[in-house]
Amino acid sequence: MTFLAAKAQGGSLIPKMYLDRVEVSIHGKPYDYYSFSDRAPLELEVSGPGELTVITRWLFPQDFDGPEAYNITVVTNNAREDVFLFSARPSSKAILEKSPELQPGLPKKITFDVPKGIHTYTFFLERPEGRGVLAHITLTKPWSWNWKTSLTNTYDDNVYRYSPGDIDNFVYHREDERFSMETYDDLIVSPSLTVFVTRRFSQNIQSRLRLSYRCNLFTKNGDRNYQTFSTFLKTTAFKKNYLQLGYFHIPEFHIRPYWDQDVSPLSSDDGEKYRECDFARNLFSIKLGREVFHATRVSVHYERDILYYNQYFTEYDTKANTFGFEIVHTFNPIVRTTFEYAFKMAEAKGYDEPGETKDLSDDSDISYDEDQFRGGIEFSISNYVSLPANVTLQYRLNKRYFTTEKSLEQDPFHAGRRDTIHRFSLMTEVEIFRSLSIIGTYEYQRRDVSSKEKERITEVKNYNRNRISVGFELTY
Repeated sequence: MTFLAAKAQGGSLIPKMYLDRVEVSIHGKPYDYYSFSDRAPLELEVSGPGELTVITRWLFPQDFDGPEAYNITVVTNNAREDVFLFSARPSSKAILEKSPELQPGLPKKITFDVPKGIHTYTFFLERPEGRGVLAHITLTKPWSWNWKTSLTNTYDDNVYRYSPGDIDNFVYHREDERFSMETYDDLIVSPSLTVFVTRRFSQNIQSRLRLSYRCNLFTKNGDRNYQTFSTFLKTTAFKKNYLQLGYFHIPEFHIRPYWDQDVSPLSSDDGEKYRECDFARNLFSIKLGREVFHATRVSVHYERDILYYNQYFTEYDTKANTFGFEIVHTFNPIVRTTFEYAFKMAEAKGYDEPGETKDLSDDSDISYDEDQFRGGIEFSISNYVSLPANVTLQYRLNKRYFTTEKSLEQDPFHAGRRDTIHRFSLMTEVEIFRSLSIIGTYEYQRRDVSSKEKERITEVKNYNRNRISVGFELTY
């Protein structure tokens, strides 16, 4: 069968000549393979420069243990010949759903550095005779790009993170001056776009730039709308080492009305004592990782987090440093676990008027230290749903210790205060079509506050929050 050479999704190639096209399912995800034999070669026409990778799989009869040896000769531009000798066994992960009597073998890889120009590669199966082999072909260019876009709908039952008592006050119209929200729950629509640009410097070194934008639109409480921008540059060397630089930005994020202690106590309007609190965020990060064992990756990271608040709460302006590490271990292609720990030190400005200092001001000091823990497990359920699908369970624990040196009388909202924040999430991702996935997520969040000012602080700052989201993601 003869076809014009064409580029398929993900950098894969359709050969100019092959025997047959078959679909191989690996962990539930389909891949296009092309068969050839000793009588019918595989021929490619490739435009360089780039790296040509051909994954071959021997075809075994079902229930055959192997091993089986086979030889492939590759002729380049009808001149140079390269011979590859392989010994393969059947793969327990690859399935030919339309030909269950056959079992694909373990993958064996052939690579070529393709120079600039048009080049022809012809693959001949030399031995054994009368048998067949499958090939999946990809071409990696020095420069490449792809993108993904998503649309997520999220129901949040406590968008302002109010305590149960405050929610009751809002519902029954008590202390209305404290609340500017339309509803305490909301539906959030979040479109996003991410662009990836990859630069391959050599067979062992490549860099990937990721640019992302996300918009969060609240159906009822428009003052909560916000945008995020992020960029990450990740350089990988020899597939085991990587360095990642990152930047994350929120231009404006509305929290909720806060009590402003700078308002005159003689003010007769209680509503004037509450001001809208907003901030802008800039987060810089660097991450260094290495695969230390065959299935274990270890990384260390540093973050510089800078928050600037609006004019009513400039004493809250904060600069923080975070140091942490992460361990990711893959038990097998189906199960992967993650553990992360980080320690954050946040130093707040602590004053808001010219001539003041942090020690002598009459403002709150929100400086804190924080222990951050994260553990998760991801596993494939493809064998149960007949589609590529993963489930991820994750738990986060943040223990925050406010470090102000002010007395309880000077700063009752933060002196001696301890916050414990729990986050539990369950996410399921199913690839319903090639490049199109549906993602469902449930998240539960709770904050428990410990303070001597129990009535003023603990009963106000504690909260529970549930979020349920469903989204679609399209990758090109």
